[in-house]
Amino acid sequence: MHKGMKARLFALAIVWHGSAAAGCESAPPPAADLPARLVGAYGQNEAHAMLATVGLEVTATTLKFGDVTITIKQGAATGPDDYRVDAAESVWPKDSKPPKPCSGTISRQGNVLLVKLFKTGSDTRCESVLDGEWKAWSVLDTMPEELRGIYGGDARNAEADVGVRLAEKSIGFTDGGTSVAIEQVVAWVDKPGTAFLRKSSFGDFGCTGSMTLTDDNLVLALTPAQGAPDGASCPNGRGSRWSIQPKHLPAGTLDNGRVTITASGEQITLVDRQGQRCTQKILHTAARSVAGSAYDGIPVSGGAVLVLDHASPEVGAESCTARLRNVAQQLCSEWNQDRCVDATSAAELPIACPRQVVIGDATAGGFKAALLPANIANLTCWDMTGLFATTPK
Repeated sequence: MHKGMKARLFALAIVWHGSAAAGCESAPPPAADLPARLVGAYGQNEAHAMLATVGLEVTATTLKFGDVTITIKQGAATGPDDYRVDAAESVWPKDSKPPKPCSGTISRQGNVLLVKLFKTGSDTRCESVLDGEWKAWSVLDTMPEELRGIYGGDARNAEADVGVRLAEKSIGFTDGGTSVAIEQVVAWVDKPGTAFLRKSSFGDFGCTGSMTLTDDNLVLALTPAQGAPDGASCPNGRGSRWSIQPKHLPAGTLDNGRVTITASGEQITLVDRQGQRCTQKILHTAARSVAGSAYDGIPVSGGAVLVLDHASPEVGAESCTARLRNVAQQLCSEWNQDRCVDATSAAELPIACPRQVVIGDATAGGFKAALLPANIANLTCWDMTGLFATTPK
């Protein structure tokens, strides 16, 4: 080969190898994914649960909080709970400036995430909104189990059957009406007694807000979501967790010759001799003091009150309606105008089962009992007069 040709080929070889070496040096290593322990949702307060993001959302390569997104370009895990961010970019969608370069660390201690990102080449925080301790959240489509139950008053008055029911997929009241359908709930991983309703439907709008349980006492604070019509409202209130105590249930069947009362498990069955029958779930039981029962308007001394789920008679509603019509006719003929109207109206409405059973303390002859509400339908259709004797199970 010609001497000049060899030199030219040799020079080309040097150039080719030199270009390859330069390419290797300029290509940065790709960012490794964040460890699985860091990925998830985190928050600091209730307001963070209501943002466009579920608080601080951490994926394998990004951190998103509200409108800001930080994308990791270079970095590596230094342990299962730690990550070194060598290069990242922070972007706000409405910001016309170029992405802000960041670097730093992301780490987790227990259920707390710490984000320490700085503007590249300085000790200034990259995004101050990410300062502080971020507590891990569970993002659910159901009510947290710890919060599920029924909450209300202490069962000592005629309206004590009105409680709020936190179920798996809904929030509603025991006396009926529209329930809030749960779509998304956010709860602290290490504090499941506090949760935030992030998305729901309640009729033609949604409700958001908090549910806080402390020592079996619930505070429910919901407000209409953005876009709700003027004057809209959501379920609110506070109450203690309802429970059923076996000591308050009759040990056998109570019978006064006209009505029988039988408890079985968490259900009670009322049977009237003229054919009406109600089987209802017991929601709550509570003791009544002798002194307190003198002022609550119920003609039974002491004992216990059983709060019942709302229901309609399984059979016999027509017998109750017939009795109400007879009573209405009699009252109207006696010109007892108010009770005439009450009885007539009750006979035209669907017959409902009682909402509470009050069973008094034992006496020498048996027990006194009463049904609530003390409206004309219950007084007419259930004869609770006299004493109830106990028939063992």
